[in-house]
Amino acid sequence: MGMPAKSPRSLAFIFRVRIPFHAFTYSTINTASRDYVQNPNQNRNQFLQSVRDVCKARAFRNLDHALHLFDTMLHMCPLPSILDFNQLLGAIVRMKHYSEVITLIREIESLGISPSVSTLNVLINCFCHLNRVDFGFSVLARILKLGHQPDCITLSTLVKGLCLQGNISRAARLVVEMEKKGYKPNVITYGTMINSLCKIGETAAAIELLRKLEEEKFEFNVVLYNNGIQPNVITYTCLIQGLCNFGRWKEATSLFKEMEQRKIMPNVHTFSMLVDTLCKEGMLTEAKEVFDVMIQKGIEPNVVTYSSLIDGNCMQNKIDDAVKAFNMMIERGCLPNVFSYNTLINGYCKNKRIDEAMRLFHEMSNKGMIPNVVTYSTLIGGFCRVERPQAALEFFDKMRACGQHPDLQTYGILLDGLCKNKHFDEAMTLFQEMEDKKLDRDIVIYNILIDGLCNVGKLTTARELFYSLPIKGLQPTVPTYNIMIKGLCQEGLIDEASELLEKMDEKGCSPNDRTPVQDVADSCRTGAATNLILGLALGYKSVIIPIFATSIAIYLSFSLAAMYGIFVSALGMLSTIGGGIAEMAGMSHEICERTDALDAAGNTTAAIGKVIVFRLCYWIAALVSLALFGAFVSRAGIKTVDVLTLKVFIELIVGAMLSMKSKTRYATCVKISTDASLREMIPPRTLVMLTPLINAGTFFGVENIAGVLAGSLVYAVQDSIFIPNNL
Repeated sequence: MGMPAKSPRSLAFIFRVRIPFHAFTYSTINTASRDYVQNPNQNRNQFLQSVRDVCKARAFRNLDHALHLFDTMLHMCPLPSILDFNQLLGAIVRMKHYSEVITLIREIESLGISPSVSTLNVLINCFCHLNRVDFGFSVLARILKLGHQPDCITLSTLVKGLCLQGNISRAARLVVEMEKKGYKPNVITYGTMINSLCKIGETAAAIELLRKLEEEKFEFNVVLYNNGIQPNVITYTCLIQGLCNFGRWKEATSLFKEMEQRKIMPNVHTFSMLVDTLCKEGMLTEAKEVFDVMIQKGIEPNVVTYSSLIDGNCMQNKIDDAVKAFNMMIERGCLPNVFSYNTLINGYCKNKRIDEAMRLFHEMSNKGMIPNVVTYSTLIGGFCRVERPQAALEFFDKMRACGQHPDLQTYGILLDGLCKNKHFDEAMTLFQEMEDKKLDRDIVIYNILIDGLCNVGKLTTARELFYSLPIKGLQPTVPTYNIMIKGLCQEGLIDEASELLEKMDEKGCSPNDRTPVQDVADSCRTGAATNLILGLALGYKSVIIPIFATSIAIYLSFSLAAMYGIFVSALGMLSTIGGGIAEMAGMSHEICERTDALDAAGNTTAAIGKVIVFRLCYWIAALVSLALFGAFVSRAGIKTVDVLTLKVFIELIVGAMLSMKSKTRYATCVKISTDASLREMIPPRTLVMLTPLINAGTFFGVENIAGVLAGSLVYAVQDSIFIPNNL
């Protein structure tokens, strides 16, 4: 038995001439089959060895090829052993022809060949994949009836079948019962459970199992170690994948460190899953650290690893870093696939860099890659984002011309872009096309169209579309009602908005947390005046958290003598060098560089402004007012402003009632500060000096002036936060 005498020389020829091994296998088995037919007695062993080789190499051309070999074996005399049949059956199972394998096993038994435990394990596996675990347990009973002992593969296969059906509790009980009967589960059994729940994506079942284990105080790893079973890289990888699927990155990271402590080397799949999860959680720095460790350990990242890193950078708008990761992938010999290109194209589109996105599109096409629906949909959305709806329509036509069929998401992206760019004729044409093609439109498509119609004042059309939803078999959702209520309120149809809100409640569509739109609509029941009042109340309600946050931030920064100290000093003209103040305050090197560069140009106020505006944007005016008020009370020697004093209280009301309609003269202020001209500073200084006299400070004292300033300050600060919150 064994390979023919010329086999070693033939294999040497294969590697020297670089002939594919599968091609050699096909040739060998065809020759062996032909020789066996011509001379059965002499070439029997050669034929069976060839069958074993093709099974190990998984080199079947198709099912007919495997069935031909099976028929040849059935006609051999004497019949081959069950071991030879098992190898062929296993190969056909790997081709996923489960029903055919069940039929073949019956044929073997009809010829009087007794199946072994391995044969019956194959049969159980087939039943499990066909979602008939009950038949699998019948085979288990048959194994016991024949006097055979089930092995770990038997148990693992049944556990896998139960997990595939979502019957987690029964799978756990099976493991316990088998263990009680002396069938010790090994790493294969536990690995099968983990693999079935995590690796194939059955996250819901995995969560259920984890909860049951917690309820029963069953520590999974403890059981493994107590039974002398050491988890391998596959076990850990499956566990990490399951945790990553649930966003439990801390536990996944802990398991990853445990692997290293136990000298279990993570593989590329382990690293890739961890990098992907950390990127999705926004922890890009940690993801890069894992990526660096991966390279240090000599494990080459694959296309999935690089794509995750690219996507993580794109999600944080670090498009340049994403491009670096993309180029690194190519430099290290890892060829990007369509998914990699799609990820980077999406990053470009989100950053409104449509030209670079199109360059990538042409690059992947030139490399022979076929852009898929996701590629085209992403670019269509990119064109809409940069307000080029006509280009989006042309690209949509190009997509169909290239043989790609737009899906519902593609239509939704284009429809949304057309509505936001106010191309409603094209949007309605596209919507009509969806109706003509009888696409299964969901409520999201209708929400897009109704919202677009409301925004351009076409409330009648939007209303008709809204009330036609039940006829089309769709029920309005909370966003749908909110869109319509907002549209009705914008048109002043308060009563109808109120009725729609009541209808929304009747339909059981109210969310637990009432939205601002619902609150405004609810107030419509008592008239337009209360509607206006509630609208203002909601706006002022949004000021509460920012006010507290600003107060805490100012207190902390003042305590640390950092940015607030620099800001007040600069505005109080106590210093002319912002960079020096920043350095003395021990601030970051980045801030010092920025202030030094602007100080060199003589622009101290701009230096301070760049630091503050960089983060605070709308709140800059509020902080300026606070700083000036602080300077005033300090110069005036006022320690407290008693608002209960009659005079102060009157001026407090006067300050709060100021119109605040004066336009901001930012350019003039910058010019004044930059030039540091005493001549230009005379008018504002004169105004500051004359204000107390104009405001009757001469007659009533400085406390009255403090009341005016305090009242106007409170109103100005709340408005500076209220207005941007309601844009």
